[in-house]
Amino acid sequence: MAMPSSQLFTGKGTKKELVLELSKGEDVFECIKQGMKQQKIKEANVKAIEGTLSKASINYMSGSRYVFDELSEVSVLKTHGKYELRGKNNDVLYGNLHVVVKIAGKPISATLTKATANDGLKIRLQFVEVEEKN
Repeated sequence: MAMPSSQLFTGKGTKKELVLELSKGEDVFECIKQGMKQQKIKEANVKAIEGTLSKASINYMSGSRYVFDELSEVSVLKTHGKYELRGKNNDVLYGNLHVVVKIAGKPISATLTKATANDGLKIRLQFVEVEEKN
């Protein structure tokens, strides 16, 4: 039976934010993974995506149908997601990213499965930095 992921700490925790600014054509998920890895962040919440995605693949439900859609030049209205780095070298990104986008003028809540950035796209990650007691 798999054990749930949890962590017990007795030190002080401070909420912090990492802002990633992407260039045109950069892969959103690879940038999240590399940003977390470089800053030694094991777990983070995606709080916002500001700007536009040049390409995006999404999954969502439309009535009783499961829909896969590929979009171009799309703005993300709302975002929430959680990621953690797993694996022997903490190099596997695990989690999901939910977004609200407009399709034909109608807001759609979907799971973002693939995305590339336009210049200046910002991704805001929130994480807790734990200061261990000595």
